[in-house]
Amino acid sequence: IGKCGDERRIDHVPFLAIILLFLVKDLINRPSTFPDRKTPKLGKNMGDGHLCFLTGNVDLSSQLLDLIRTRRIDQLDDAVKKLASDDTYPATIRIKAIDILTLENDTMDEEHFSYLLDVLTGNPSAALSQQALNSLSSTPLTRQQVELLATEYLPGADLSSLPRLLMAFSGPYSDKAGRALIAKFEDAENLDHFSEDQIIQAFAEYSPEVQEQIKPLLSRIQAVHKNRLTRINQIEQQLDQGDEARGRELYFGKATCWTCHTMGNEGYSFGPDLTSIQKDRSEHDILEAILYPSVSFVREFETYEIRTNDQFFRGIILERTPGYIDLGLAPKTTVRIMQEEIQSIKTSDLSLMPQGLADQLTEEELADLIAFLMGEDLIY
Repeated sequence: IGKCGDERRIDHVPFLAIILLFLVKDLINRPSTFPDRKTPKLGKNMGDGHLCFLTGNVDLSSQLLDLIRTRRIDQLDDAVKKLASDDTYPATIRIKAIDILTLENDTMDEEHFSYLLDVLTGNPSAALSQQALNSLSSTPLTRQQVELLATEYLPGADLSSLPRLLMAFSGPYSDKAGRALIAKFEDAENLDHFSEDQIIQAFAEYSPEVQEQIKPLLSRIQAVHKNRLTRINQIEQQLDQGDEARGRELYFGKATCWTCHTMGNEGYSFGPDLTSIQKDRSEHDILEAILYPSVSFVREFETYEIRTNDQFFRGIILERTPGYIDLGLAPKTTVRIMQEEIQSIKTSDLSLMPQGLADQLTEEELADLIAFLMGEDLIY
């Protein structure tokens, strides 16, 4: 294939890149090849400090990182570290590399935390923001890191980021951080997407003074939940004015639905396929699912919480065998958890669909989106 600097390197030969991906995938899928998740042969050739054969080929980089993370191939850690710090790669790739490196760590590396914070404060797209937040909320943060989140990102964060921030702030952190998070919730116009249990669990390890301060917030959430049906009925009255064409633009644009759901042969298949959703769900059902993702779950897409000796994961079970569980954490982000490492596993009442995304749409835009999803004359 050629070495770094060689004009024959793989990014100049896309067809060979595809062949290499399939060869690596084939090797990784043979358990006997890598006892104890080690990859001595692959590591010797690829893990000596470079992933240079991926330079310029983002899609191949992404797929190989998915394989490395899924099988937890730690022989390639040195190569992945270089990729995580390589500013010639897009943020989506670097964050995937960071996710791999934090799997075995008790805390988030300072360099990686600083990079993720820079991404979040740099006006990212909704999809990139969710990816960075997923990364931050999947590994315990230090006291100082949480306080930096509280001062540098939290004030400007939108509602859709609060569920992940709630996970990142969960723990015995300072009263300063706890009060900052409470203040953010108090400023939020809509708390429909949060439950009392979520708030109580998130602040369980804070001081009694901070826990006392969440009581008004809990009362507010109780009152808001009583008005859910009224809100749904109000928006339903406008659904007949929706436009399919505008809805399609929203689906693949502002609403970011395509990042988790397929429509025909477009989008990603992390969540349920929405191509024929109108055959199984009513307008009311779809609207409720968009506004309140955690109210109901599609079978096979339930959220699970898995705790190991030193890690906590929340995701969708993609495959379960006697030896391991493949857990989908986000679109194109999967981790393989060995059964022997699992301490507990339970279903969660929190959907992986980002809470609050619907609040970024007007009622007219929601009607357009529903019209597109319910459209029966769409051809795929």
